[in-house]
Amino acid sequence: MSIGELVFWYASIFFILLLALVVLLLRRKTRGKRLFTRTDWQSLFACVKQKALPGESWLKILIAAVIALSAGLMIVAFVLPYGTALAFVALLPTVLALVLVLPKLLT
Repeated sequence: MSIGELVFWYASIFFILLLALVVLLLRRKTRGKRLFTRTDWQSLFACVKQKALPGESWLKILIAAVIALSAGLMIVAFVLPYGTALAFVALLPTVLALVLVLPKLLT
C-alpha cells in the first residue's frame, strides 16, 4: 500500500466521521436541542465521572475472553492441520455458538 492510498483511506474515514457528526448536529438542531451539551464535551475529553465497568463486569469479560480464546486455540491446534477450509467450517458454528450462548451463560 502506497502512501497515497493510505492518505486516501484516512481521509475517507475522516470524511465519513465528519459527515456523521454533521448529521447528528442537524438532527439535534431540528429537534430544538442544544448542539453541544456538557456531557458531550466531558465524553469528548474522557472526563466521565461514572464508573464505566464495575468489578463484576470485568470478571464476566475475563471469563468470556478465556472461553473464546480456548475455543480458538482448539480450532487452531486440532482442526487447522486438516486444512484451512475445514478450519473455517469449524469456526462458523463456534463463533455462532459463542455469540448466542455465551451472553446467556454469563448473566
